[in-house]
Amino acid sequence: MFWTKMLPAASVLLWLSWASFGVLAFPAESSWKESMAKFGSAEELLHHIESGEVQHVDCARLHANLSFQNAPLMKQALRKYLDRKAGQVTRISKGITCARVARMLKKMIRQRQICELIDEIDVEYSTAPGYKLNYDEISFDFFEAWNNTKLRPGFALQRVSGGAMPGIRVVMSVELQFAFNKKTVSLKEVDYIAIRSHAIFPEEKNHISPLWKLESLKIHARCRGSGQRIVVDKWSHINREMLHLPGDRDYEGQMAIVWGGGIAVSDWHEDKDAWAVGPVEDLGYYY
Repeated sequence: MFWTKMLPAASVLLWLSWASFGVLAFPAESSWKESMAKFGSAEELLHHIESGEVQHVDCARLHANLSFQNAPLMKQALRKYLDRKAGQVTRISKGITCARVARMLKKMIRQRQICELIDEIDVEYSTAPGYKLNYDEISFDFFEAWNNTKLRPGFALQRVSGGAMPGIRVVMSVELQFAFNKKTVSLKEVDYIAIRSHAIFPEEKNHISPLWKLESLKIHARCRGSGQRIVVDKWSHINREMLHLPGDRDYEGQMAIVWGGGIAVSDWHEDKDAWAVGPVEDLGYYY
């Protein structure tokens, strides 16, 4: 049962304290413990569940264990999940299925693999071809509310020159010292990404910026120590049009947010496809 140590705190009690459930501890407690003890890892258990050899009663018990952190709550959950008559289970609540337990295990396995600290971040994005030329600069940062009085100390924007041009693909290395005022960042601190547009007037006069389309956005990171590469790629097919509104273009360099999205720790996973595409050659970076 050593594999429980590798899972988050919410599942530490997995397989434990079944004697406290009394009549709810079915099948026989000794049989249950013996059955569960043969799995040396969460991956082994997941494989067993997906094989279809696990009874729905056992999946209901697993669901209670994975969902709650103490025995009373587990017991209460089981009373809701299961109906008993003459010592036999007569019904399992709708939705408490082995497939659902398998999904929970997969999420926990994925979260277990993610590191706590990162020392490198790269933002990779691409724009759709076929749109009008757009000379605006684009920047990325990691906080939702822009407030000049509450910026992180030492913050500076990294801007991609011509970053809204159609049909480009860019990988921008984020300077953590500028973005977070430190060289190592907690993964939990990277909980939001914002895209900001900076007005550029190529003919030295105010003009309306055309639409541009963000095709794909990925956030790559490197775990401190292990060097493991992880990625958030839930926006890899975002296909969203962006617009720097005319009311925010009174002077060159005026900034406006064009998009933002939240990032959960569970969004990160192993980056199996190491990115190899560097910044487009004719793009400049400004600090």
